[in-house]
Amino acid sequence: MVIKLKLMRLDGYLSQAYIYKAVLLLFLLGCTREHREYIHSDEEQETARLQELAEMDLILDGHQLANAYCNVCHIKPEPDLLTKNVWKGNVLPDMRKRMGLLYPHESKSIPGTIEAKIYHDHTYISIENYAKIEEYYVQNAPEQPLPQNQHQEILLGIPGFELESPDFPYKKPSVTTMLRKGERDNLILLGDRLNSLYVIDHKNQIILDSIPIDSPASDIRLKKSKGFDLLTMGKMDPSSEAIGSYWDYSILGDDKIDSKKLINSLNRPVNFSFADLNQNGHEDVVISNFGNHMGSLSWYEKNESGYQEHVLRNHPGARRSIIKDMNGDGLPDIVVLMAQAKEGVYIFYNKGSGQFKEEMVLQFHPLFGLSDFELVDFNGDGHLDILLTNGDNADLSAISKNYHGVRIFLNDTKNHFDEKWFFPMYGASRAVAGDFNGDGNIDIAAISFFPNKAQSPRQDFLYFDNEGDFNFKPYALDVPLDANWLILEKADIDGDGDEDLLLGSFKFSDMKSFGFALSEFNENWKPYYILKNQFVR
Repeated sequence: MVIKLKLMRLDGYLSQAYIYKAVLLLFLLGCTREHREYIHSDEEQETARLQELAEMDLILDGHQLANAYCNVCHIKPEPDLLTKNVWKGNVLPDMRKRMGLLYPHESKSIPGTIEAKIYHDHTYISIENYAKIEEYYVQNAPEQPLPQNQHQEILLGIPGFELESPDFPYKKPSVTTMLRKGERDNLILLGDRLNSLYVIDHKNQIILDSIPIDSPASDIRLKKSKGFDLLTMGKMDPSSEAIGSYWDYSILGDDKIDSKKLINSLNRPVNFSFADLNQNGHEDVVISNFGNHMGSLSWYEKNESGYQEHVLRNHPGARRSIIKDMNGDGLPDIVVLMAQAKEGVYIFYNKGSGQFKEEMVLQFHPLFGLSDFELVDFNGDGHLDILLTNGDNADLSAISKNYHGVRIFLNDTKNHFDEKWFFPMYGASRAVAGDFNGDGNIDIAAISFFPNKAQSPRQDFLYFDNEGDFNFKPYALDVPLDANWLILEKADIDGDGDEDLLLGSFKFSDMKSFGFALSEFNENWKPYYILKNQFVR
């Protein structure tokens, strides 16, 4: 089907009526019965719409072409989100390749991405139209990143918390990937990039046990019986190799450990959650296969022979799932944060018998950098709100972004969410909430894995004291720490009745040690720090 569509010009301007008709026609083409009969995935719909665009002879400027092309696969990003050089040198060339337009010196694609329809083997945009889109973005983008909006002054010192620094007698790289409180007070479980799982006596600063694992740990769950479930990533760096695993560890007599791989071939899994999703008496598991170009959100049905995978969303970027009954029907629903281009928060409503209905409740542009979320009832109305961070900055646009930060989206009681509060924080990667000071208001702690190191005060950790009515007073650490925060957890580490904050450090500078023998590493091991809560005694 070839469509020739010429837009009339009136007094030197494109007729808005004709533009409207063109866009409307394009939309309708993507929704015809002809296409509904054979389109079964987002990728097929997107490919069909790109094909329709390629076959249309549209006389459009760069802005109009960007509106047409950049809304096919995700929300169109505006030019001022990035700088001129990042658009021209990094982001736009990748988009061009994804639409199958390669220059003679460029390779076809990353292996496997043609089959997954990440990079196409068919060209969906002409060189001329791509040049117009490039010109539109470059002309309208700033030379330098836009500054953050004015915000409340950040005070130094975390009120009510005392910083405890580690003092281990070991020389190791501090490359922590997972932290969790153990089954008793002052016991910490720590996973790192060196494929080790440590059991640590925090009070006496000694390693009680070191368990070799197949790859870096990303999540853990302590079982009521002795033992734990463990999720390992496979490859930590961006990769589409599906070599992650879900393990069961049992503690046998004489403290011997038995491990069993329950699910393999996972694509960079970063989080798991558990519930009997189909109400058959067996506990199922939801795994966020973050992946890279390829990945998925899947639930794995427990049966007599093992686990059967059911893909809920066949896209990369699944960061965290939380299982809650979101509509009060008594069935466990799945709430998930998805990053990687199609950024948003989704609810998978449980319809019974293992069937789910997907609903996107928050949607963001592909540069937003979603990094983590929690469900918290901030206003006490009995409905869960969303605490969200966006600050992922490890892709093609590693510049400071003024729209990175910590956000609260309030639930209107019907699972529709509107932003209530935002605080800018470069590279924000995780936030946790709790009434840490016991005043009846929910406070927030947040970390950044990609901070702007030129800022003063340093803003890689911020504590927000909720004074009521969503008035949060921000605080930063008053002690400079040689750390890079990847992990933030809350737990009553010492058993005194209040929640402490556990921060895990993944230092980029320690990565150089992987190029030589670890025995030559000569820096003290400081894999985590604790902010000890002093409010409740």
